[in-house]
Amino acid sequence: MNDKTLMVYIGSAEDALKDFLEVWKSGKPANPVNRLSFESMAGFMRAFTPKRWELLEVLKRNSGQSINQLAQLLGRDYKNVHTDIQTLVELGIVEKDKSGLVSVPWDEIETHVKLGIGMAA
Repeated sequence: MNDKTLMVYIGSAEDALKDFLEVWKSGKPANPVNRLSFESMAGFMRAFTPKRWELLEVLKRNSGQSINQLAQLLGRDYKNVHTDIQTLVELGIVEKDKSGLVSVPWDEIETHVKLGIGMAA
């Protein structure tokens, strides 16, 4: 993994705490990780819709685009693309510069899913 990889985890807050405690108990210095966590698969699916994945792929190939340019490239309504970009910026998946151009800072998005999520024990 390099510093241009975003690690996306789907699991409970307890899982994240367990991961932290393992690193803490090891006494070894932790490597900084670009991490985004979702407590449930439903939350992950709300953030990473098929349209947003498509938007990310197009934006990665065409970095530094305006939202209007993206809407034209995707053949989608400006308002919907704007909403998707706003959500992705809030999650840290997309960056927006001072002039309003957006880009994907990640080379890879790696997803880790814990089995049994959302299931009663």
